[in-house]
Amino acid sequence: MLTRIEVVMDSGGTIAEAGSQKEHFTNGFGGCTAFHAKTDSGLYGLYHLSGTSDRKPQMVENATDTNEPFRDWIQTLALALKEHHSGQILHFEIGTPWLFGNNTKIKESHPQLGMERYLKGLCAKYGIEHYDITLINMIGVESIVVSEKGMTCYGSNEQKTNVCPAKYQTDAEIFEHLGWTNEQCLRYVTADNNVDFDGKLREKYQTRCNAEQMAKMKKEMELQRKEIENQKMEKVQEIKGSLLSEIKVLVNKYQLQLEKEPKEDINAFNQCVFLEELYQAVESNDLSLLHDMNDLPYFKQVTEGNSLLSFFSEKTEIGNLFDKAEEQLLQVQALSSEEATDYGSRTGPNGTS
Repeated sequence: MLTRIEVVMDSGGTIAEAGSQKEHFTNGFGGCTAFHAKTDSGLYGLYHLSGTSDRKPQMVENATDTNEPFRDWIQTLALALKEHHSGQILHFEIGTPWLFGNNTKIKESHPQLGMERYLKGLCAKYGIEHYDITLINMIGVESIVVSEKGMTCYGSNEQKTNVCPAKYQTDAEIFEHLGWTNEQCLRYVTADNNVDFDGKLREKYQTRCNAEQMAKMKKEMELQRKEIENQKMEKVQEIKGSLLSEIKVLVNKYQLQLEKEPKEDINAFNQCVFLEELYQAVESNDLSLLHDMNDLPYFKQVTEGNSLLSFFSEKTEIGNLFDKAEEQLLQVQALSSEEATDYGSRTGPNGTS
């Protein structure tokens, strides 16, 4: 006849040796986690833990926090291994029972998040080097009994129920499949030091969050750049469109005059040709083509005229339009140069961001 010892939440675990004729029992989980420990040489134990965080103690008088009894249990296991089971592997099975859980929900079909990492941290702290941890899916479990034969789980009406390893076997894997953002994962691991004893999860998710923040900033800068480029392009098109309209008006005007003038009126012909070349230079934003027009043999003839009231030549309407075209193409070129400079400063000398 086995002597049953009840294990109460956060009140200290049990440890026994083979032949002790003891079985350990616990129930009433409601989100708490069961820890079953055993060795092949006959050491076994059970603990009922409410959570990973060190809170104000309620179950054990004079305890510094809720988890002090759990730490003591792990330390006692470490001493037992050292003194009586040297070289043995300590096998842990941990699970969070839910009588009516949902197998499709990771948080219900796996132990409470952080328990595996918490256990690893305590094993490292108390010198347990040879151990393994199996995460158990305990959906359908209401109570647990542990003896030297192993762990037995019971569902409703004290019916035995089979359990199996959970889909993911580490907290790191669970974090990756919860569907949480990197920021949510980071908040969770930084909220409780027991979940991240070595800081690896914090470093992992902090790095990811930093990368996301940089990507977000880069995206915002790119959107701002495109907005500025669009504004510049709109300005260029506005300048260009207005100027082309003016040139087109004069082209039509001088073509009509050419048609009315005698065929041998070379000046009227040159005016039309000049305006057509000016239109082409503006349409293609080609400042060099515009400057080449200064070398045309009839340049002064079509851009300058004599005034009866002045000893100096005055600009014709074609000459004034030419000067305006030059001024505005210089403005367009300046906008384009500014855009190229901005791009170079963003990408660096090798064209990379």
